[in-house]
Amino acid sequence: MKFPVRAFLGAAVVGAATALLTLQPALAADGKLALKEEPRPSNIRLQETEMGVVYADSRGMTLYTDRNDPKDFVPACTEKSNESRGEATEPHPDHPVANPPNCLTKHLPVDVGDGKPVGAWTVFERSPGVKQWAYRGHPVYTSVKDIAPGQSWNSLEPGLRQYRKRWLTVFAPLDLPPDIILQTVGAARVFATYSNHTLYTLTQDRPGKSTCEDACVKKWQPFLGGEMSQPRGEWTLATRADKTRQWVFRGKPLYTFAGDRKNGDVKGNNLPGSQVAVAYAAPTPPSFMTIQTTPAGDLYADDKGKTLYAFICPSESDCDDVTDKSHWWFVDCGNSPEKCTRQWLPVLAAPGAKATGNTWTIVNMPRPWSPVRAAENSAEPSVRVWAQNGRPLFTYVYEDRPGMIDGMDTGTFTGPRWFGVMATGGNLNAKGPTTQAAR
Repeated sequence: MKFPVRAFLGAAVVGAATALLTLQPALAADGKLALKEEPRPSNIRLQETEMGVVYADSRGMTLYTDRNDPKDFVPACTEKSNESRGEATEPHPDHPVANPPNCLTKHLPVDVGDGKPVGAWTVFERSPGVKQWAYRGHPVYTSVKDIAPGQSWNSLEPGLRQYRKRWLTVFAPLDLPPDIILQTVGAARVFATYSNHTLYTLTQDRPGKSTCEDACVKKWQPFLGGEMSQPRGEWTLATRADKTRQWVFRGKPLYTFAGDRKNGDVKGNNLPGSQVAVAYAAPTPPSFMTIQTTPAGDLYADDKGKTLYAFICPSESDCDDVTDKSHWWFVDCGNSPEKCTRQWLPVLAAPGAKATGNTWTIVNMPRPWSPVRAAENSAEPSVRVWAQNGRPLFTYVYEDRPGMIDGMDTGTFTGPRWFGVMATGGNLNAKGPTTQAAR
């Protein structure tokens, strides 16, 4: 089965900002990638998102698994696990909290209905008479962050590299050889070796034939198949002059870059004559945004170069979902809502501005604003604000020149914090990107 894909990225420059991954024409005539044929229940469907094809419920809402599950069929997400440690435990004078939500109010178990177990899909009974789908042993959920089919707002945390990501998108597996995986770099998903080294192509190569020899291979190392490696669909093996076999995708020989030292590095990006092998391109941001090189990596900025920030709750401390009234927001500003609204300025959408897709959207944010979007069809006063993955974007008032990151990582010691929104490029944070093998 094939779905559309933005197939390979190369180098470009945005203003005075750093070079980043940008779209190149697909290397196949149809520009599609094949999915691995895998049986699924009748009420589970395939849904295309900007980060790839995912499994979804009957409404098209993206499915997620919980990385915190202690073992198969034992959920960490229950009605007793509080997902809102960032909420005030007592009513706050500005934002009263009644009945703080638990994990199951934020992550909704996917009901089995009339579906029957098949393949990797089994039935999990989370309580007597209450059944839920499990994929490869992990109970699956939808997220209140997603409000329409095609959204996968729980799949990417902007700038959140130092925290262990809890909720994993259930991607439909691609038909890949065992030697190849996908990993997430910024907001793009790229092909990589099973040991997490980014793969590249060279423009000097001829179709199905590598011209990289001698000194070239010291910089660009051919990605070789093993003794048992076999061609698979559009993935083939070309015999080199030394009789080794090099992996080829759509006629393009594949390489790793000698300068990539750790998992997820893309330091070979931007070098003349090379392209990162990308399965799904980073969604195109609104036209007013720029990208700035900062000590924290390549970050999105507004048209004046001011860094864009999102308020994020790490791990199981959810306080950034729709309608959340986060006490941490006020704690960070010295318990002064007025100070908060002077310190963090929302990125207002111009009249008539429209979303560029499902990643970069415009949301309504309550006034006086808090760093979460308003409920759908809410009548409360609000402003239209640009958002990434449903999170409203802000600038920090104390930054007065491009590239400043004074607002980065501010917040409470172990709770929610402000993070610059990472761009896809070669200068990534030390921790590297989140990695997910195609399963």
